[in-house]
Amino acid sequence: MKTAGYILCTFLCVLFLAAPPALAAGQWQTVTVPVDGLTPIAAQVSTDTIVFTAAAGDPMNQSIPRIVCLYSIPTGTLTRITGSVPPMSLTGAQISDTKLVWFEQPEWIPNVTGGPDRILLATIPQNTPQVIHTGDDAEWPKVSGNRVIWSGDVNGSDYMQGIYLYDMTTGTSEVLPGITVLDAAATVLDAGTVAFQDGISMDLVLYDIATGNRSVVAREVRTDASATNIDSFAFSGNYVLFITRTLGLEKDDRGESKALFLYTLDDTTTRLISPVNGAFVNTLTKEDKSATFDSPFTDGRRVGWVHVTGIGRSVIMVLDPESSEVSMLPVDSFVAFPSMDGSRIVYTTDGFGKNSSLVLATKDEGPSPGSRSPTPTSAPGFALFTVLSACSAAYIVSGMKKR
Repeated sequence: MKTAGYILCTFLCVLFLAAPPALAAGQWQTVTVPVDGLTPIAAQVSTDTIVFTAAAGDPMNQSIPRIVCLYSIPTGTLTRITGSVPPMSLTGAQISDTKLVWFEQPEWIPNVTGGPDRILLATIPQNTPQVIHTGDDAEWPKVSGNRVIWSGDVNGSDYMQGIYLYDMTTGTSEVLPGITVLDAAATVLDAGTVAFQDGISMDLVLYDIATGNRSVVAREVRTDASATNIDSFAFSGNYVLFITRTLGLEKDDRGESKALFLYTLDDTTTRLISPVNGAFVNTLTKEDKSATFDSPFTDGRRVGWVHVTGIGRSVIMVLDPESSEVSMLPVDSFVAFPSMDGSRIVYTTDGFGKNSSLVLATKDEGPSPGSRSPTPTSAPGFALFTVLSACSAAYIVSGMKKR
């Protein structure tokens, strides 16, 4: 008769240990940012300021002027920094504290030739654009501290792009040695480190500017059965969040799947994440494998991604790797270009039958009804107490049945 008690004990222990990740307390509150009749394309938040690129009309029309705007969250003030002048367009606005960068390039208009690409820098609140580089295929600048990087042709190559580094304190630029870039738009600069996907090996790499040291976060892997490469990534502080895409190469397996990983710099560990519930896992469930997700982002303290749950429906997932807390922000639209800084997230939406909009989400850090508190990591004795209690209860029950 004690067998039933042991079974009950085992069931309770498994139930306890398999509990889902803790949901973060508080809720996300969203507001639509006023954009003065513009059509927002992409946005980023840094402390109290949102920078976004917008079109003065239909963004699919390449001849429509593009505009770089700043929005002050505390004051609600919208400022237009600059606008494109045909035959040039502009895009790629990016902000770090009070520094703002973007680039200009010729419009894609048949039989119209524009000038060379230009990298521009402005300081808030002066907001006066300064051209820091002019050249063919100079694009996608990123700024952090007193440094700016951008991608461009090096050594006369028409197909291999390198990375240029600009020092604001000296006003000089140089090419970072030995670097080729696969995706210029995805390259990230954070403090003194550059994250990029290598144009030759396809590996995801971190490059230390001061020492020139390179460390590989994830490699492209090819076997006779499958090929796995880097789909997208985000980097800031101690974290690199990246998505891999695996394609089956065997005759009876041509399927495609994605997986979500978190790489931590200080201990060089890589952990697998469920894209559906945000838990750290050893293997993916059937639901995880069939999930649609994209757009990784991070502010160096938390990481996030977009889980697409249906046509025109998404959930913005935010994970705190230290506490394993997960918060979810449902959105009745497609989500593009999410950006996070502290308790704020900005993103653009484009739902069916709706115009594109710019949304600011702010986290209410107070408790919310139905939310679960994080599992205490500093009191492991509680877990042991719970398991022992479950076993004791099972034993008592089995003893009662024996009588």
